[in-house]
Amino acid sequence: MLLAPKAQKIFLVALIVVAIGAVSAIPLLSAALLQGRTLTLVEDIILDLSIGCFVFVGPVGLMLWHQLHRGYQYQKTINEEKKKLDTAINHMPQGLVMFDGARRVAPLGGNDMHVHLHTQDAGVARAEDRDRVAAVIALAFSTDPVCRWMYPDSHQFMSGFPTFVLAMGGRAFDHESAYCTADLSGAALWLPPGVTADEDAMGPHLERTVDPAKLEAVQATMEQMEHHHPSEPHWYLPLIGVDPARQRSGHGAALMRCALERVDRDGLPAYLESTNPRNIPLYQRHGFEVVATIQVGDVPPLFPMVRRPR
Repeated sequence: MLLAPKAQKIFLVALIVVAIGAVSAIPLLSAALLQGRTLTLVEDIILDLSIGCFVFVGPVGLMLWHQLHRGYQYQKTINEEKKKLDTAINHMPQGLVMFDGARRVAPLGGNDMHVHLHTQDAGVARAEDRDRVAAVIALAFSTDPVCRWMYPDSHQFMSGFPTFVLAMGGRAFDHESAYCTADLSGAALWLPPGVTADEDAMGPHLERTVDPAKLEAVQATMEQMEHHHPSEPHWYLPLIGVDPARQRSGHGAALMRCALERVDRDGLPAYLESTNPRNIPLYQRHGFEVVATIQVGDVPPLFPMVRRPR
């Protein structure tokens, strides 16, 4: 019998009530039979119902009881496993989760712990995943207005942009603030307060890979980006991206939530520049507000956004 647990309980109680009523009626009916009098129509109906209840209530009641007991045991097992998982996660330093290349999970500084994760879960990326993180972010920015203005040729973009990614946000790996999804289809590089892009690597790289006619505008744009940073200590998100084939599946939101938990623990503001207007609603849903527009020459506009401390 396929009934929801709540319906099973109600039906079982009803059967018990009927059974009790039938059992209570049997002594009265037996007395009438012993006295040798003919049963009335009502007593005859009650006797038939009593016999039917014993025939029906027994098997059905046992079946429902068995189903309820199995459901209880199953839920108990689920709760125990969930409690173990919650306990393991709660003992991770700062509540962070780290993914390795095999997509296992390990507490920071601890032993590997095999846990089933959904692909949209996010955690701290390991240093050995630097190139894969740079690759997926480059893939995500392959249609970005600003980045493709800077690198319009596809070969120029694919050969130059991954290195730009690591120069811009690679120091996140040094502070365990590089995040990725469990299947590495998305990643985000966050720089903590006081940590900046690698200017020593950035300058020469741009000079080598960007069209000299655009280099001055690129440098002026980056100066404007720096100008709009909050004056107080803050977290900075220079780059976040999801493989276009996996976008609109919750990966970007998972990456944002994972990092913002740490930002909120610090009680600090967060800052980013959106280089694509289509991404602004995602950032707004996570508390960011557009504070300005940056546009230098024919460079597509950038939108500095700030999230106040929570």
